[in-house]
Parts: sequence; C-alpha cells; structure tokens
Amino acid sequence: MELVVRMADKPVSGGRGPIVESLIVAAVVLLGCEIGIHSRVLLDLASIWPANAMLLAILILRPSANRPATWVLSAAAYLLADMLAGTDFGASLLLNGGNLLAVAAGLLAARLAPADTFALEHPVKVAYVVLIMGFAATAGGVGGMVVGPLAFGLGPSESFVLWGSSEYVNLALILPAATMLTLSRGSVRLFSKRPEIALRQAWALTFLAASVLCASLLGGPGAMALPLPALIWCAVQFRPAASSLIAAICCTWFLIAVPYGWLPIGYDLEGVANASSFRVGVAMILVAQFAVAGVNAAWRNANSALRYAADHDGLTGISNRSRFIRKTGERLLALGPDQTACLLMIDIDRFKAINDDLGHPVGDLVITSVARALAAEARENDVVGRLGGEEFAMLLLDLGPTEAHTAAERMCRIIRELEISLPDGDPVHVTISIGARLCRQADSLSDALSEADSALYAAKRTGRDRVVCASELVKSQQAAALAFGSDVAYSPPIRSAGG
Repeated sequence: MELVVRMADKPVSGGRGPIVESLIVAAVVLLGCEIGIHSRVLLDLASIWPANAMLLAILILRPSANRPATWVLSAAAYLLADMLAGTDFGASLLLNGGNLLAVAAGLLAARLAPADTFALEHPVKVAYVVLIMGFAATAGGVGGMVVGPLAFGLGPSESFVLWGSSEYVNLALILPAATMLTLSRGSVRLFSKRPEIALRQAWALTFLAASVLCASLLGGPGAMALPLPALIWCAVQFRPAASSLIAAICCTWFLIAVPYGWLPIGYDLEGVANASSFRVGVAMILVAQFAVAGVNAAWRNANSALRYAADHDGLTGISNRSRFIRKTGERLLALGPDQTACLLMIDIDRFKAINDDLGHPVGDLVITSVARALAAEARENDVVGRLGGEEFAMLLLDLGPTEAHTAAERMCRIIRELEISLPDGDPVHVTISIGARLCRQADSLSDALSEADSALYAAKRTGRDRVVCASELVKSQQAAALAFGSDVAYSPPIRSAGG
C-alpha cells in the first residue's frame, strides 16, 4: 500500500502564483481551526488544535510560503473560523494573537537552529526539533497567560501550563509527521514490497491495534502507555514517514477518546493540572516515537550512503569491480537455456600518455566521460562497471553473436566520436579497445572474464580502437597451432601501463 502526496519542488512564481500559495496555506489553517473547534470538550478548549502546528510546519518546511500575505491571510482564517463558531470578537483576537505568537516563536527557533536540522541526517537533530517545539510551546504558554485570565478567568500560572501543554502536544502531533513526510518527498509506502518485511509490519500494526484495544478496556492512569512498545516497534519496522503518521493517528485517538470517556484513565480532566498532565503525557509518547523514527531515518541515510559507496566507483558513479562481478553472475544465472549475453572488457587506449601529457585531472575527466557514455548505452538490465584505472566492463543481455559484435563496434564508434571538453584548450579525443565474449547460463564467470580479457589484450596488440571476439581469438590460435604443427596455446602479451 502506498500513499503519495506530491508537492511542487519549487515555489510557484509569476502572476498570482504567490498569492495562490498563501491562499492555500490559509485554507489549511482554516481546516485546522475547524477541526479544533469541533473537538472542544475540556475547559471549553479544543482537545486538538492542529492549525498552529500546520502553519508552523508549512513555514519551516516550505520557506517560499513565508511572506506577509501568508501571515495576513492566515490571521484572517483564524478569525473567520471563530466568527463561524460564534466566538466573541475580542476573545477571538486574544486567542489568535496567542496562536500567531506561538507560530512566530517556533519559526524563529527554527531559524536559529542549524540549517540542516529538519533533514535529520544525525540523531542529534531530533533533539533540535524537540527544542524548537518546546520554544514554540513556551511562547504559546506566555500568550495563554494573557488570554486565560481575560477570557476564561484562569490564573496566569494555570493559563501558562494549560496553553503550553496544549501547544506542545499539537506540535508533537503534526511537526514530526510533516518533517518525515517531507523527507520522503511526499511518498509514503505503508507496507514493504518484500513479503517477509511486510509480514513483520503487519504483526506490528496488529500489536498496536491490540494494545489500543486493551488500553480502552482496562483503563486507568497507565492505559495510554500500553501502546508505547507497539509504537516503538512500528517505528523500527516501518519507514520513518509511515511510522510517524501511525503514531499521529494513534495519539489523535487518545486526545479525542479520553475527554469523551471512550478510554477511561481514572481521573477527572476538568481541572487544569490533570488536563495539562494528560496532554504532556500524550506529547511524550509522540516525542519518544519521533526519537526512534529519527534515529531510524539517520540510520537509513547512513546505511544507504555506505551501501552506495561499497557498490559504486567513487569517481564515475557506476558499479565498481565487486558489484559488477556480483551483478554479472546474477544475470548469467538468470539466463534461459537458449539465451545468450555479451561480456565486454574495455580499455581506454594510451591512457598513460594522457595522464603524463595533460595531467591527472584531465585523466579523471576522460575516465568519467567514457563511463558516462558507456552507461548511456546500457539498457535497464545491462551491467556496466569500472574494474579499475582506465578499464571498464559491460554485460549486454539477450544478444546473439552478430548483435554482440555490432554492439561492441558501436561502443568503439561512440567513444571515438566523443568530444571531451577541457576547461581551457581544445577537446580531447580518445579511443577504446574491446574484448568480447559470448556467454551462456552454464558458462563459468571466471573463464568468461579471462577469455574476454585475453581478447582485449589481442585488440591492443593488433592496433587498438577495435573489437576482438574471444571466438575469433580461439580460431586464430587453432590456425597458428596447425601452421606450426603443435598444440601450443595462445599466450597474450603483457600490456604496458599506458595501455
């Protein structure tokens, strides 16, 4: 199952584009306000109030939206929501002034944090996000110290605790999930394509559903903690964006079910202290899940980078020797009984002279240009790799003898016609020599590599910029043996370092 949410990579520009973007943000704020207004249970305040967290998440994760028009239209959306709900205009001004103060404080904290905080490339960045949420919640509490006494008759300290805890739980509900969704480029795959992983994910979700059900049936002060192990398991089993959305859905249920009595926790939430404690408890569950998901995201990024470095050549980005041999072996084993593939061993001619005459930076440019040209000719299931130095190899699938020779000749022509532009000076032209060997499923990979390499040596020895097939080499060996009346096998000459 895959949920895909696409967001533009670049801000809308030109004409009314920015205003449209600001209007969309304001519409999101209005939706968040309506959700909050219809969840008012405790102390005539919303059980969840996602509008502030939604606005802050958009302004942080999509900086192009942060413009005066967005702030003005969002403020209008807050007031419109209260007007539709019949809220007194004066109280609405106080409440929404506090809302905007919390958003502005969170945005300021995000600006003061390291620039790559929300990339979550290191586990410590999770702590920065938690601190940003805390700073915004504190500002929300300060705003509550004004709103509470004037609009609800609460004391300043009670107002600070109530508004601060409410702000924090809503931020913890929205901002981590929005961050993970942004990092996944708007695409969330719930279950893995690999059956064994999907099965573990299904068990994790089942455990979570059972934990929530048990919490609802058992009740009591510790009921909300029952699903925490299942949420941690989900954070490990699922991709970070999916696990964060799962946690947000679960804790949204807590925030709605407990005030309505669907999940009895054994104490009255009408008091400020109990209501604030309840919300902080839910927020801590979300923070714990976010910490595990953040570590998981950082581990995935580091693991992907290490796997890429282990499998790819650092200069050219194509497969390195070990990955080429592994993939080639897999492709050959997958061939059908009547299928053939062509193995090409490729070497840049007179490469040592390029390094000596033009310098190693030019040599690196030649290698990368040749690698790019070869990779462009490879089809989806073909394999191309750099074996080391100026030597490359390719495996071209589903080619017969004639097609294989034609493909190898085309590679020579493409490189021959390639113009490698230098920063200063005339373009450099190079040629390649190729040894080709036709492969079948039962062939030994080591023998195929050795015979293709022998054919490559023969191509170098007989003039370069050409293709020699292993079958042609065998025929020439047999002819030479007959001419001399012996069974002496062909022994390729040792190439010089210059190729």
